[in-house]
Amino acid sequence: MSGRGPDYGPGQEDSNPHSVVSYERIVATTHDLILRESALHLIANFYLTHLTDSPEYLNLSVDALSRLAKIATTSRIKEDALFNLSNQYFLYRNELELALAAYQQLISEFPNTRWKRVVEDRCRLIEENMAFPKPLYFYILAERHFERQDFPAAIRHLEELITEYPHISLAGDALYFIGDIYLYKYHDYHRGYATYSHLVRDYPEHRSAASASLKSGTCLQKLERWHEAINVFWDHIKHYSRDGNPDYAQYYIAQSYEALGNLEKARVSYDLILGNYPDSIWTQIARTKVSQDITSGPSDVRSVIIKAQDSSTHPEDKKKKRGDKNQ
Repeated sequence: MSGRGPDYGPGQEDSNPHSVVSYERIVATTHDLILRESALHLIANFYLTHLTDSPEYLNLSVDALSRLAKIATTSRIKEDALFNLSNQYFLYRNELELALAAYQQLISEFPNTRWKRVVEDRCRLIEENMAFPKPLYFYILAERHFERQDFPAAIRHLEELITEYPHISLAGDALYFIGDIYLYKYHDYHRGYATYSHLVRDYPEHRSAASASLKSGTCLQKLERWHEAINVFWDHIKHYSRDGNPDYAQYYIAQSYEALGNLEKARVSYDLILGNYPDSIWTQIARTKVSQDITSGPSDVRSVIIKAQDSSTHPEDKKKKRGDKNQ
Protein backbone atom coordinates (compact mmCIF):
# COMPACT_ATOMS: atom_id res chain seq x y z
CA MET A 1 0.00 0.00 0.00
CA SER A 2 1.46 3.30 -1.08
CA GLY A 3 0.84 6.63 0.56
CA ARG A 4 -1.74 7.57 -2.09
CA GLY A 5 -3.62 4.28 -2.31
CA PRO A 6 -3.20 0.58 -3.07
CA ASP A 7 -0.61 -0.40 -5.63
CA TYR A 8 -2.35 -2.18 -8.47
CA GLY A 9 -1.84 -3.23 -12.04
CA PRO A 10 -2.97 -5.89 -14.49
CA GLY A 11 -3.13 -9.26 -12.80
CA GLN A 12 -2.50 -7.80 -9.35
CA GLU A 13 -6.12 -7.47 -8.26
CA ASP A 14 -7.03 -9.12 -4.96
CA SER A 15 -8.99 -12.32 -5.69
CA ASN A 16 -10.56 -12.51 -2.23
CA PRO A 17 -14.20 -11.35 -2.20
CA HIS A 18 -13.78 -10.32 1.43
CA SER A 19 -11.32 -7.69 0.26
CA VAL A 20 -14.12 -6.11 -1.78
CA VAL A 21 -15.93 -5.38 1.46
CA SER A 22 -12.83 -3.65 2.78
CA TYR A 23 -12.45 -1.63 -0.40
CA GLU A 24 -16.12 -0.63 -0.29
CA ARG A 25 -15.55 0.59 3.26
CA ILE A 26 -12.71 2.76 1.99
CA VAL A 27 -14.92 4.17 -0.76
CA ALA A 28 -17.65 5.01 1.76
CA THR A 29 -15.42 6.61 4.39
CA THR A 30 -12.35 8.18 2.82
CA HIS A 31 -12.09 11.81 1.75
CA ASP A 32 -8.96 11.05 -0.28
CA LEU A 33 -10.16 11.07 -3.90
CA ILE A 34 -7.17 9.11 -5.20
CA LEU A 35 -7.63 6.46 -2.53
CA ARG A 36 -11.34 6.20 -3.36
CA GLU A 37 -10.53 5.88 -7.06
CA SER A 38 -7.97 3.16 -6.34
CA ALA A 39 -10.38 1.18 -4.18
CA LEU A 40 -13.16 1.39 -6.78
CA HIS A 41 -10.72 0.33 -9.48
CA LEU A 42 -9.87 -2.79 -7.50
CA ILE A 43 -13.54 -3.53 -6.85
CA ALA A 44 -14.40 -3.23 -10.53
CA ASN A 45 -11.47 -5.39 -11.59
CA PHE A 46 -12.42 -8.07 -9.09
CA TYR A 47 -15.91 -8.39 -10.56
CA LEU A 48 -14.63 -8.20 -14.14
CA THR A 49 -12.17 -11.03 -13.61
CA HIS A 50 -14.72 -13.18 -11.75
CA LEU A 51 -17.83 -12.64 -13.88
CA THR A 52 -18.48 -16.36 -14.23
CA ASP A 53 -18.22 -17.01 -10.49
CA SER A 54 -21.61 -15.59 -9.60
CA PRO A 55 -24.67 -14.37 -11.57
CA GLU A 56 -24.75 -11.19 -9.50
CA TYR A 57 -21.20 -10.18 -10.40
CA LEU A 58 -22.28 -8.78 -13.77
CA ASN A 59 -24.57 -6.21 -12.15
CA LEU A 60 -22.00 -5.49 -9.46
CA SER A 61 -19.33 -4.89 -12.11
CA VAL A 62 -21.62 -2.44 -13.91
CA ASP A 63 -22.32 -0.60 -10.65
CA ALA A 64 -18.61 -0.36 -9.77
CA LEU A 65 -17.61 0.74 -13.27
CA SER A 66 -20.37 3.37 -13.36
CA ARG A 67 -19.19 4.85 -10.08
CA LEU A 68 -15.56 4.70 -11.16
CA ALA A 69 -16.28 6.45 -14.49
CA LYS A 70 -17.94 9.30 -12.58
CA ILE A 71 -15.25 9.95 -9.98
CA ALA A 72 -12.00 8.90 -11.68
CA THR A 73 -9.43 11.68 -12.01
CA THR A 74 -6.72 9.51 -13.58
CA SER A 75 -7.25 9.57 -17.34
CA ARG A 76 -6.15 5.99 -17.99
CA ILE A 77 -8.43 4.62 -15.27
CA LYS A 78 -11.46 6.60 -16.49
CA GLU A 79 -10.80 5.58 -20.09
CA ASP A 80 -10.64 1.90 -19.15
CA ALA A 81 -13.70 2.21 -16.89
CA LEU A 82 -15.78 3.68 -19.72
CA PHE A 83 -14.60 1.03 -22.16
CA ASN A 84 -15.32 -1.84 -19.79
CA LEU A 85 -18.68 -0.37 -18.81
CA SER A 86 -19.64 -0.05 -22.48
CA ASN A 87 -18.62 -3.65 -23.08
CA GLN A 88 -20.72 -4.92 -20.17
CA TYR A 89 -23.79 -3.22 -21.64
CA PHE A 90 -22.95 -4.40 -25.16
CA LEU A 91 -21.69 -7.95 -24.66
CA TYR A 92 -23.52 -9.18 -21.59
CA ARG A 93 -26.62 -7.13 -20.82
CA ASN A 94 -27.78 -6.38 -24.37
CA GLU A 95 -28.64 -2.83 -23.31
CA LEU A 96 -27.65 -1.29 -26.60
CA GLU A 97 -28.76 2.29 -26.02
CA LEU A 98 -26.72 2.42 -22.81
CA ALA A 99 -23.78 0.78 -24.58
CA LEU A 100 -23.96 3.31 -27.41
CA ALA A 101 -24.11 6.24 -24.98
CA ALA A 102 -21.11 4.94 -23.03
CA TYR A 103 -19.06 4.26 -26.18
CA GLN A 104 -19.88 7.75 -27.46
CA GLN A 105 -18.86 9.30 -24.14
CA LEU A 106 -15.56 7.43 -24.35
CA ILE A 107 -14.86 8.75 -27.86
CA SER A 108 -15.93 12.26 -26.85
CA GLU A 109 -13.69 12.43 -23.77
CA PHE A 110 -10.81 10.39 -25.21
CA PRO A 111 -10.81 10.96 -28.99
CA ASN A 112 -7.46 9.19 -29.35
CA THR A 113 -8.32 6.26 -27.11
CA ARG A 114 -6.44 3.08 -27.84
CA TRP A 115 -9.85 1.40 -28.13
CA LYS A 116 -10.92 3.79 -30.91
CA ARG A 117 -11.22 1.24 -33.72
CA VAL A 118 -13.27 -1.21 -31.66
CA VAL A 119 -15.48 1.54 -30.22
CA GLU A 120 -16.21 3.11 -33.62
CA ASP A 121 -17.03 -0.30 -35.11
CA ARG A 122 -19.43 -1.11 -32.28
CA CYS A 123 -21.13 2.29 -32.44
CA ARG A 124 -21.71 1.79 -36.16
CA LEU A 125 -22.91 -1.76 -35.57
CA ILE A 126 -25.50 -0.63 -33.01
CA GLU A 127 -26.69 2.41 -34.95
CA GLU A 128 -27.13 0.53 -38.22
CA ASN A 129 -28.80 -2.58 -36.81
CA MET A 130 -31.15 -1.46 -34.06
CA ALA A 131 -34.01 -2.38 -36.41
CA PHE A 132 -32.69 -5.97 -36.61
CA PRO A 133 -32.53 -7.07 -32.96
CA LYS A 134 -32.33 -10.83 -33.52
CA PRO A 135 -29.47 -10.91 -36.06
CA LEU A 136 -27.70 -8.23 -34.05
CA TYR A 137 -28.04 -10.46 -30.98
CA PHE A 138 -26.41 -13.33 -32.92
CA TYR A 139 -23.54 -11.02 -33.81
CA ILE A 140 -23.12 -9.83 -30.22
CA LEU A 141 -23.10 -13.44 -29.02
CA ALA A 142 -20.30 -14.09 -31.50
CA GLU A 143 -18.38 -11.09 -30.15
CA ARG A 144 -18.84 -12.41 -26.61
CA HIS A 145 -17.55 -15.87 -27.49
CA PHE A 146 -14.67 -14.35 -29.45
CA GLU A 147 -13.60 -12.34 -26.38
CA ARG A 148 -13.59 -15.62 -24.44
CA GLN A 149 -11.46 -17.30 -27.14
CA ASP A 150 -14.33 -19.69 -27.95
CA PHE A 151 -13.95 -19.39 -31.70
CA PRO A 152 -16.15 -22.38 -32.72
CA ALA A 153 -19.09 -20.87 -30.81
CA ALA A 154 -18.43 -17.47 -32.40
CA ILE A 155 -18.46 -18.99 -35.88
CA ARG A 156 -21.62 -20.96 -35.10
CA HIS A 157 -23.59 -17.83 -34.16
CA LEU A 158 -22.28 -15.92 -37.17
CA GLU A 159 -23.30 -18.74 -39.49
CA GLU A 160 -26.78 -18.72 -37.93
CA LEU A 161 -27.02 -15.03 -38.72
CA ILE A 162 -25.93 -15.53 -42.34
CA THR A 163 -28.33 -18.45 -42.85
CA GLU A 164 -31.38 -16.76 -41.34
CA TYR A 165 -30.74 -13.18 -42.52
CA PRO A 166 -28.73 -13.37 -45.75
CA HIS A 167 -30.17 -10.18 -47.23
CA ILE A 168 -29.05 -7.65 -44.63
CA SER A 169 -25.68 -5.91 -44.50
CA LEU A 170 -24.89 -7.49 -41.14
CA ALA A 171 -24.53 -10.83 -42.95
CA GLY A 172 -21.55 -9.32 -44.77
CA ASP A 173 -20.08 -8.21 -41.45
CA ALA A 174 -20.55 -11.76 -40.18
CA LEU A 175 -18.70 -13.24 -43.17
CA TYR A 176 -15.82 -10.83 -42.68
CA PHE A 177 -15.69 -11.73 -38.97
CA ILE A 178 -15.55 -15.46 -39.81
CA GLY A 179 -12.85 -14.87 -42.40
CA ASP A 180 -10.72 -13.04 -39.85
CA ILE A 181 -11.09 -15.89 -37.36
CA TYR A 182 -9.92 -18.40 -39.94
CA LEU A 183 -7.04 -16.15 -41.07
CA TYR A 184 -5.74 -14.83 -37.76
CA LYS A 185 -6.78 -17.43 -35.19
CA TYR A 186 -6.80 -20.75 -37.04
CA HIS A 187 -4.39 -19.88 -39.88
CA ASP A 188 -6.79 -21.90 -42.03
CA TYR A 189 -6.13 -20.22 -45.36
CA HIS A 190 -8.44 -22.52 -47.34
CA ARG A 191 -11.47 -21.55 -45.27
CA GLY A 192 -10.28 -17.98 -45.00
CA TYR A 193 -10.10 -17.68 -48.77
CA ALA A 194 -13.51 -19.32 -49.22
CA THR A 195 -15.15 -17.01 -46.67
CA TYR A 196 -13.65 -13.77 -47.97
CA SER A 197 -14.52 -14.83 -51.54
CA HIS A 198 -18.11 -15.50 -50.44
CA LEU A 199 -18.31 -11.94 -49.13
CA VAL A 200 -16.87 -10.42 -52.31
CA ARG A 201 -19.16 -12.52 -54.52
CA ASP A 202 -22.46 -12.08 -52.66
CA TYR A 203 -21.97 -8.64 -51.09
CA PRO A 204 -19.78 -6.72 -53.58
CA GLU A 205 -20.99 -3.33 -52.30
CA HIS A 206 -20.36 -4.12 -48.64
CA ARG A 207 -17.96 -1.81 -46.79
CA SER A 208 -15.62 -4.74 -46.13
CA ALA A 209 -15.71 -6.19 -49.65
CA ALA A 210 -12.52 -4.39 -50.74
CA SER A 211 -10.61 -5.57 -47.69
CA ALA A 212 -12.00 -9.10 -48.09
CA SER A 213 -10.86 -9.06 -51.72
CA LEU A 214 -7.30 -8.26 -50.71
CA LYS A 215 -7.31 -10.78 -47.86
CA SER A 216 -8.60 -13.55 -50.13
CA GLY A 217 -5.54 -12.98 -52.31
CA THR A 218 -3.15 -13.10 -49.37
CA CYS A 219 -4.73 -16.40 -48.30
CA LEU A 220 -3.95 -17.76 -51.77
CA GLN A 221 -0.37 -16.52 -51.42
CA LYS A 222 0.01 -18.41 -48.18
CA LEU A 223 -1.31 -21.51 -49.96
CA GLU A 224 1.29 -20.88 -52.72
CA ARG A 225 -1.49 -20.64 -55.30
CA TRP A 226 0.36 -17.82 -56.97
CA HIS A 227 -1.44 -17.63 -60.31
CA GLU A 228 -4.84 -17.52 -58.62
CA ALA A 229 -3.56 -14.90 -56.20
CA ILE A 230 -2.37 -12.72 -59.09
CA ASN A 231 -5.83 -12.90 -60.69
CA VAL A 232 -7.49 -11.92 -57.42
CA PHE A 233 -5.16 -8.96 -56.95
CA TRP A 234 -5.79 -7.75 -60.51
CA ASP A 235 -9.53 -7.97 -59.80
CA HIS A 236 -8.96 -5.89 -56.68
CA ILE A 237 -7.19 -3.19 -58.70
CA LYS A 238 -9.96 -3.26 -61.31
CA HIS A 239 -12.95 -3.15 -58.96
CA TYR A 240 -11.62 -1.44 -55.83
CA SER A 241 -9.12 1.10 -57.11
CA ARG A 242 -11.05 3.83 -55.32
CA ASP A 243 -12.16 2.20 -52.06
CA GLY A 244 -9.53 -0.51 -51.75
CA ASN A 245 -5.75 -0.64 -51.59
CA PRO A 246 -4.57 -1.10 -55.17
CA ASP A 247 -0.95 -0.34 -54.26
CA TYR A 248 -0.95 -3.32 -51.90
CA ALA A 249 -2.47 -5.47 -54.62
CA GLN A 250 0.18 -4.32 -57.10
CA TYR A 251 2.94 -5.13 -54.62
CA TYR A 252 1.48 -8.58 -53.94
CA ILE A 253 1.30 -9.21 -57.70
CA ALA A 254 5.01 -8.40 -58.02
CA GLN A 255 5.75 -10.55 -55.00
CA SER A 256 3.81 -13.46 -56.52
CA TYR A 257 5.58 -13.22 -59.87
CA GLU A 258 8.91 -13.20 -58.07
CA ALA A 259 7.89 -16.32 -56.15
CA LEU A 260 7.01 -17.99 -59.44
CA GLY A 261 10.42 -17.09 -60.82
CA ASN A 262 8.92 -14.85 -63.50
CA LEU A 263 11.34 -12.05 -62.79
CA GLU A 264 10.59 -9.95 -65.84
CA LYS A 265 6.90 -9.64 -64.90
CA ALA A 266 7.93 -9.05 -61.29
CA ARG A 267 10.14 -6.13 -62.36
CA VAL A 268 7.36 -4.66 -64.50
CA SER A 269 4.94 -4.99 -61.57
CA TYR A 270 7.33 -3.25 -59.19
CA ASP A 271 7.81 -0.52 -61.79
CA LEU A 272 4.02 -0.02 -61.91
CA ILE A 273 4.07 0.84 -58.22
CA LEU A 274 6.56 3.64 -58.91
CA GLY A 275 4.48 4.99 -61.76
CA ASN A 276 0.97 4.58 -60.37
CA TYR A 277 1.40 4.79 -56.59
CA PRO A 278 4.34 7.11 -55.83
CA ASP A 279 3.14 7.72 -52.26
CA SER A 280 2.65 4.04 -51.40
CA ILE A 281 4.45 2.46 -48.44
CA TRP A 282 5.83 -0.02 -51.00
CA THR A 283 7.47 2.64 -53.19
CA GLN A 284 10.92 2.39 -51.62
CA ILE A 285 10.93 -1.41 -51.78
CA ALA A 286 9.78 -1.27 -55.40
CA ARG A 287 12.46 1.30 -56.26
CA THR A 288 15.12 -0.95 -54.69
CA LYS A 289 13.86 -3.97 -56.62
CA VAL A 290 13.88 -2.10 -59.93
CA SER A 291 17.30 -0.52 -59.32
CA GLN A 292 18.77 -3.90 -58.46
CA ASP A 293 17.37 -5.27 -61.75
CA ILE A 294 16.02 -8.48 -60.30
CA THR A 295 15.97 -10.00 -63.79
CA SER A 296 19.76 -10.01 -64.03
CA GLY A 297 20.49 -12.77 -61.56
CA PRO A 298 19.01 -15.91 -60.02
CA SER A 299 16.19 -15.46 -57.56
CA ASP A 300 15.97 -17.37 -54.30
CA VAL A 301 12.38 -18.34 -54.98
CA ARG A 302 11.98 -20.26 -51.74
CA SER A 303 12.99 -17.27 -49.61
CA VAL A 304 10.42 -15.15 -51.45
CA ILE A 305 7.73 -17.78 -50.82
CA ILE A 306 8.58 -17.92 -47.12
CA LYS A 307 8.54 -14.14 -46.90
CA ALA A 308 5.13 -13.98 -48.57
CA GLN A 309 3.71 -16.73 -46.37
CA ASP A 310 5.03 -15.27 -43.15
CA SER A 311 4.10 -11.68 -43.95
CA SER A 312 0.98 -10.36 -42.21
CA THR A 313 1.30 -6.91 -43.79
CA HIS A 314 -2.17 -5.71 -44.66
CA PRO A 315 -3.74 -2.25 -44.60
CA GLU A 316 -6.14 -3.42 -41.88
CA ASP A 317 -3.17 -4.31 -39.69
CA LYS A 318 -2.18 -0.66 -39.46
CA LYS A 319 -5.43 -0.06 -37.62
CA LYS A 320 -6.46 -3.05 -35.59
CA LYS A 321 -6.76 -6.46 -37.07
CA ARG A 322 -9.15 -9.07 -35.76
CA GLY A 323 -6.25 -11.16 -34.56
CA ASP A 324 -5.38 -8.50 -31.97
CA LYS A 325 -8.87 -7.67 -30.97
CA ASN A 326 -8.98 -9.34 -27.59
CA GLN A 327 -9.10 -6.97 -24.71
